[in-house]
Amino acid sequence: MARGKPADTRSLRQRGNIWFIQKRLSPTLSKHLGKKILQQSTQTGDLDEACRIRDRVLADLGDLEAQLKGEASQRQQRRMFLQARDQLRVKWTPKFGPGAKL
Repeated sequence: MARGKPADTRSLRQRGNIWFIQKRLSPTLSKHLGKKILQQSTQTGDLDEACRIRDRVLADLGDLEAQLKGEASQRQQRRMFLQARDQLRVKWTPKFGPGAKL
C-alpha cells in the first residue's frame, strides 16, 4: 500500500478478490431507493481504488439525501464557504503597499 498507513475499510467488504460497498441507508434514502442496505461492487481488487470509489458513492448519497430533505449537502456547504472566502479575499485585497496589484 503506497500511503504508508492502514487503509480505511469502513463500508467496504471483500468478497473473493473484489471490494464491495456495504452501507446501511438512512430512512430518507431507504424510502427513496427502496432498500435498507446499499450493496454495490467497486469492480476492483485494489483497495486504494475501492476507497476512492466508496468515497465518491458516499458523497453522492449525502448529496441525494440533502436534496431529498431540501437542505445543502456537506459538499455544497463547503463549496459555498470557499466561494464566500474567495470573495472576501478579493474585496479586502490591499490597494497600496506590499502585495498590492497596480
